[in-house]
Amino acid sequence: MRVPCVGSLLQPRALVLQAAGCLLAWLAGASVAPAQVADRQEPNRGAALDLASQDPKVALERIKVADGYQVNLFASEVEFPDLAKPLQMTFDTRGRLWVLTSPTYPHALPDEKPNDKLIVLEDTNRDGRADRSTVFADQLYIPTGFALGDGGVYIAQQPNLMFLKDTNGDGKADERRILLHGFGTEDSHHSIHAWQWGPDGALYFQEGTFLHSQVETPYGPRRMAYAGVWRYEPRTEKLDVFVSYPFANPWGHVIDKWGQNFISDASNGYNYWGTPFSGHVNYPQKQKPMQEWTLTRVRPTSGSEFVRSRHFPESAQGNFLYNNVIGFLGIKQYRTVEEGSGFVGVEVEPLLQSTDPNFRPVGMQFGPDGALYVIDWFNPLIGHMQYSIRDPRRDKSRGRVWRITAKGRPLLTPPKIEGATITQQLDLLKAYEDRTRYQARLALRERDAAELFPAVEQWIAGLDRNDAEYEHHLLEALWVHEHHDRVNLPLLEQLLGAKEFRARAAAVRVLQHWFDRVPDGLALLAAAVDDPEPRVRLEAVRALSFVPTAESASIALRVLRHPMDYYLHYVLDSTITTLEPAWKPVLTTGGTFAEGNAPGLAFVLDRLAPADLVQVKRSTPVYEALLARPGIAATARREALDALAAQHGTTLLHEIIAAVDRLDGKPGSGSAAADLMQVLGTLSPAQLAPERSAVERLAREARTDSVREGAFLALMQIDGSAAASWELAAASPRLRIDMLRGATKLPAGPALTSLQGLLLPALRTAATAGAPRQVAAPVTGRYVRLVRPGRGQVLSVTEVEIMSRGENVARKGTATQSSVVAGGATGGHAPRAIDGGVDMAASAGKDPLTGTHAFTSAEQDPWWEVDLGADLPLDEVRLWPAAQDTRSGLYVAVLDASRKVVFMRDGLRISRAPETVTLGGDLTTMVNAAGIAVLPQLKGQEAEAVSVLSAFMRDATQRQAAMAAIRRLPATAWPASEVAPLADTVLAHVRAIPPADRTGQAFLDAMGFGHELALKLPADQRQRFTRALDELVVRIIRIEAVAAQMKFDLSRITVVAGEEVVIEFVNRDEMPHNFLVAKEGALETVGLAAEAMVSSPDAFGKSFIPKTPEVLFAIRLLQPGETLQARFTAPAQPGNYPFVCTFPGHWRTMNGIVQVVREPSQVSPQ
Repeated sequence: MRVPCVGSLLQPRALVLQAAGCLLAWLAGASVAPAQVADRQEPNRGAALDLASQDPKVALERIKVADGYQVNLFASEVEFPDLAKPLQMTFDTRGRLWVLTSPTYPHALPDEKPNDKLIVLEDTNRDGRADRSTVFADQLYIPTGFALGDGGVYIAQQPNLMFLKDTNGDGKADERRILLHGFGTEDSHHSIHAWQWGPDGALYFQEGTFLHSQVETPYGPRRMAYAGVWRYEPRTEKLDVFVSYPFANPWGHVIDKWGQNFISDASNGYNYWGTPFSGHVNYPQKQKPMQEWTLTRVRPTSGSEFVRSRHFPESAQGNFLYNNVIGFLGIKQYRTVEEGSGFVGVEVEPLLQSTDPNFRPVGMQFGPDGALYVIDWFNPLIGHMQYSIRDPRRDKSRGRVWRITAKGRPLLTPPKIEGATITQQLDLLKAYEDRTRYQARLALRERDAAELFPAVEQWIAGLDRNDAEYEHHLLEALWVHEHHDRVNLPLLEQLLGAKEFRARAAAVRVLQHWFDRVPDGLALLAAAVDDPEPRVRLEAVRALSFVPTAESASIALRVLRHPMDYYLHYVLDSTITTLEPAWKPVLTTGGTFAEGNAPGLAFVLDRLAPADLVQVKRSTPVYEALLARPGIAATARREALDALAAQHGTTLLHEIIAAVDRLDGKPGSGSAAADLMQVLGTLSPAQLAPERSAVERLAREARTDSVREGAFLALMQIDGSAAASWELAAASPRLRIDMLRGATKLPAGPALTSLQGLLLPALRTAATAGAPRQVAAPVTGRYVRLVRPGRGQVLSVTEVEIMSRGENVARKGTATQSSVVAGGATGGHAPRAIDGGVDMAASAGKDPLTGTHAFTSAEQDPWWEVDLGADLPLDEVRLWPAAQDTRSGLYVAVLDASRKVVFMRDGLRISRAPETVTLGGDLTTMVNAAGIAVLPQLKGQEAEAVSVLSAFMRDATQRQAAMAAIRRLPATAWPASEVAPLADTVLAHVRAIPPADRTGQAFLDAMGFGHELALKLPADQRQRFTRALDELVVRIIRIEAVAAQMKFDLSRITVVAGEEVVIEFVNRDEMPHNFLVAKEGALETVGLAAEAMVSSPDAFGKSFIPKTPEVLFAIRLLQPGETLQARFTAPAQPGNYPFVCTFPGHWRTMNGIVQVVREPSQVSPQ
């Protein structure tokens, strides 16, 4: 296809526009001139552009507001052409609306002089419509944020923060000063934005993930990378990082009546309570992922506000509002609930929603009349990832301001702020409306301190102590002091002791700001750590992160003496992590730390690596930590046991049993308990004998398999015989399994000899056809609980099935989890793990192709649980992990209606999907397998053992165990008469394994055994047998996404027509990638179809794999570092089939060819 885009235009701007049009025409697959491009269908929605709402009247007709409200157009580009592409808004102390506009976005074209503006809109006759517009500043370049104050305007002019001022009174900026330089510029809509004055006199603004900032200040350089929130004090010129968190692009920040910050992340729609993750972290560290405070979300968001307006209904007061600009186009509304130390947002009816696809609400604020004002970016396209930055369909000239009012309720009389006296302005600090107090503070910050503070003292003295808002009025006075950087210690101490806990919490924040000028500041924070209210304690623990001493860490740990919740755990973990360079050397060099605080000491001991833990000054908590920690050197563990025995006046064995009792059944404790049982196993029978009854109790009753097994081992050593243990284990098949597994560690001696006479006859009988089988009854339980033990762990699961008499009862249950951090576009809430969101057929024995995931935040021992509603007979639990994970074990437990643990498995390592935990089932098979594992230890009976094992090889349920046992016996002991029959059995077995499973360990083990048997066959039989084995091998083709190069490591893969192979896809890049094979010639079709999914809310959930017959094979999106194997059957028709990554923008470079050939000889040996 030839696109007629040849021309002789010489001007750069024209060339750019022509190129953009040609590109769009080419992508559309049609020969259209650039001028026609704006009329073609929008590629990311598959619908024609709807531009009828270019008429504001049509736009208004498409807006629906909640019952009891109405909306009107305050201003538009029709009356005010300068209102083109509004970005941010705020009111001034005169009640005028200032709007920042940027028609230049997303960037200036060559030869184009940027002329973005800051305009002022006025409603002089108060009819709810702007009637005057003036330009305060022009010739700006994508000014993403601003704030009024100090007689001028603070404004973003990347890479600078500038101050604009009108010095001659003509209403236009004639002074422009650079205050700070060095803010990141890598992405225009990630640059510093969401500007907000805090009540503390600091400016808060934010930047997105693609930026790297290094800003010089009088106090040294300040750095931020990959998103965060800045805090700037213009009066002192201090610039600091307020939040260092892996945001995507946070375009919302609002501060409530009591100074609590709430931050909204645009790209993913997450809403965060800002206090817990605003503690200090050392660059370049980031805070760990934190749960959202709103229970639901939409994306992407821009701008937020709390309802504090007497014009709005009482039922709406305190509600949290935020805008959304794609998909749901409007204003979401949440009821704010205080819970524990923090907040929960419960969604209620949206305040506003539009059906106009061009409606893009990007900012809102309550005005002085009590109405809510909303700025509308108005654009058919939004963002510059989804669309070309030069896409000519971008609107450059329109913008609106909408005004929402409550029907039948009087508007407020705008307060007089400018021109008011100091006393009048101070009285406005008593106003109900947050925005009135906001403006009053800004007016007071411009007052002369010598004149202001005597008036403030007089104002405080005149306050009514019986006023319900008295302590809030005092807090406002304290904030006035902060605006002027003037420490008032008596007022601060008064508020630290306030009756209202929210005032105390706010005072702790002020104490943190003034800490270097407050005598005994650490003592005041120590008192706050013990405050009866959790939010005050949280503020104190947060504040201590800014004091880099071991003492401050020790004080922070005192919070563990009080009830804890999610946010308190989060902020304590953050503070202790930041302060680790201060407290860790003290702890590991024998110093005193967290004295008298056993929970606090345990908290930090748990954070130490084994090598550091052994260096800590010894005490009872330290000894107990040494025993509870896996990976501790045996000498240190023995030292701890001996020391505790000396302290308690007991024996070594008594302390081992006491430690095992403490650990038994605790999530993640299985390994440490097993280590202790190994110590027990080293004791002589004489040392063990005094505690035989306790050892027998562990063998019968311990929850952990390894403890019961170790106890049986010890019993057999104490008795010098297996007879008593054999009799004890006869009580149940499960005890028999534990006893036999313990016996695998028996050394040669009388106990093993006695076992030989019991075990061989039993197995010989079991191997006989028709032997009776025992099936375990299902476990009866109501709750199934998963725990990922350890600090800083994330529990992530795609699906949980709980089978009861053939039915998956999990779907009928109620799922909860320890915390919620949504993951990707699919979300992270607990019910996602029981929603059936996994391709069961595709995932049998493999990783799921698609599915929704439940995620927790990174925390201590995260858990997920489902309540089935009543006790039910449960047969098995099937787990589909979000990714294969063999790094750390999973704890799985079943609890009955009284929450008693009736089944548990610790240390489960996820190596496949689904991973099945059998609760009932064929106990005979498990007993036999345990006995089979002991056979190779029986000396002098090898030939008899092989004979018994050969019989078991004919039983599919025992074949794997029998095969492993034979391979442990010396080949010289294999009777010649058994070799050929075993070879036949193995060949039949591997032939029966489906090709899809011929890369699994079972297949590889059987093939290895087959080749060992071949060595004992006659030469002619050996050759035929080996050839038959080799014909069954399935090829594994490994392909990698190369780091930082946007390509695969292979450009061509060769397979035989109809051949089944395994594709092993490895993502070594820092970006997500998928892997697709398409029909011949379909590379472009599939690539464009994937790009068209960008605007779909479930695109990530579908891994950007388009649903089209052109796709022959697909592996889901892999995150960095992930590996996945999947079976691929080559097309029957030879040819060249493209393989490709279809993550948006990748398909053009990340592709190659699957060459399908007719003959195996055409496949390269490589």
